[in-house]
Amino acid sequence: YEAPPGGAVVFSCSLLHEATPVTRGRRYAYLPFLYDDEAAKIRQANLQFLDDSLEKTETRSAFR
Repeated sequence: YEAPPGGAVVFSCSLLHEATPVTRGRRYAYLPFLYDDEAAKIRQANLQFLDDSLEKTETRSAFR
């Protein structure tokens, strides 16, 4: 699929996909991470596995 100029493609990152080189113009990427309260708890628990130099941020659900 190729979006028209000024268009966007939105899909789940769980789908196999690739990005090919841009030959004209610019590519912009917006990468939000959306998850429910249960997934937010899992994400928060996994922060312990990140490098200590990374700032740990509070996780908030978008569904509250």
